[in-house]
Amino acid sequence: MGRIIIIGNWDIIKAYMPYININSVVCFADDSAELKRLYGKVIVRLERIKEFESDYVVIFERENIGFYYTQLKNLGISREKIINWVYYLFFLEQKTTKFSRDAYAIINQSIKQLMVHTLLDIDFGMARNALFIYSRNVQDNLRYIDNYGKKSFLYGVNNYKNIYETLDLTKRYDAVCCLDFYLNHSLTELYEMIEVIRGITRYIFISLPFKCFGIFDEWTEMDFSMYGKVAVFHMELSKLVVIDTYDCNEVNEEVKIFTVTHKEFVPPKNNIYIPIHAGKSSNNMSILRDDIGDSSIAELNPYINECTALYWIWKNTTDKYIGLNHYRRFFCIGKYWGESEQNLLDSKNIKIFLNKYDMIVAEACDFYPRTISEALKESVNPDAYQKAYTATKKIIIKKYPEYKEDYDRYFNGYVSNLCNMFITRREILNKYCEWLFSIILEVVEKLPLDSYDSYSKRIVGFIAERLLTLWIIHNDISVKELPILFIKK
Repeated sequence: MGRIIIIGNWDIIKAYMPYININSVVCFADDSAELKRLYGKVIVRLERIKEFESDYVVIFERENIGFYYTQLKNLGISREKIINWVYYLFFLEQKTTKFSRDAYAIINQSIKQLMVHTLLDIDFGMARNALFIYSRNVQDNLRYIDNYGKKSFLYGVNNYKNIYETLDLTKRYDAVCCLDFYLNHSLTELYEMIEVIRGITRYIFISLPFKCFGIFDEWTEMDFSMYGKVAVFHMELSKLVVIDTYDCNEVNEEVKIFTVTHKEFVPPKNNIYIPIHAGKSSNNMSILRDDIGDSSIAELNPYINECTALYWIWKNTTDKYIGLNHYRRFFCIGKYWGESEQNLLDSKNIKIFLNKYDMIVAEACDFYPRTISEALKESVNPDAYQKAYTATKKIIIKKYPEYKEDYDRYFNGYVSNLCNMFITRREILNKYCEWLFSIILEVVEKLPLDSYDSYSKRIVGFIAERLLTLWIIHNDISVKELPILFIKK
């Protein structure tokens, strides 16, 4: 295919040199190379490549192609001569049709993390790339795969539950997969496809080529953010774009996650998150407050922390799904969408989890070698701790004697779900709050909390935070533990 100059990532270059005719290589170019020759060919500085005659300059790079392209353009290399390694090796040399053959790990990860149970494949992309997802280790998540498109070959089609030549717009899927769609379709056809399938799915998986310069440019420059939030994963020969088409701002009357604060903050854009100020307030913040109405214990906020907001929520709301978050701490689904608020739970995630579990809680903390009791004691005034701990235990044993054994075992153990954050169904919230406040309100009455420093006087709130795990253990509550996203604002 003519003479080439090679630049880029040395790991990729070395991995694919066996597929390159070394006689077609004029030279390698690298400003930082320690060697002077490679595979019998000279290595020169980038600024010298115009001294060598070639048909193409081939960039071996996956993520920083634009960096090399800009350098080459600045050196006067024409656009037509600059191509990327995938285009050179697999379009010009081998004519392969399996550009997403290594997509299994990413799709498998996506199926698990995005809780995909039903999937629609387009044009047998998975079978064509020999990605037999359903026959491997995601069966616990993925129930079935259908395909839409005309059957052009037989290999692998038995992995599909249904094969449709006409798209059934009445059937919904968790995800739709378009692998290597760009090989046989136009960008206009992709736009049209997305407009149709976004009505029957939440997630769309699309594989795209790396930038090739002169071919597929319109594909690589496409902005998918118009359809929702986007994650991009780089594979060996192409990249996988995952689009979440769900509109988190659609009205949802069933789910409310109350976000407790004591100062102004910028809440998440998702409208299920409702800011609530905890404690008696003299400011004019235009948000919900727990010191309004008849059912309020806001004056106890210096002693029981966000529990005053929880009490108000319990007494003054009726939503089916209720949650408690903090203004800087939110439940998230990992880091699938990057380090951002895009990973926060939305109403659909919550309903999926609470159809399987009783409660969503923070990932457990392990205090070993200290016990839960010892770790708490070290953080506050020892006298405040001892009196609060003793009073709490006495009240629990008096009112709920069946808890005694679990109480001792738990506080002498090492693992607890902290942060006083949870999401659950209304009926479970009612049971928990009835139990919790029957204990901590009496503890507050019995202790001289104002005699301690401003932090230690909050000891009842800290104990209440730990009582959540005790209640979960004793009542055999099934929980889904999720990581916490800490937002600095």
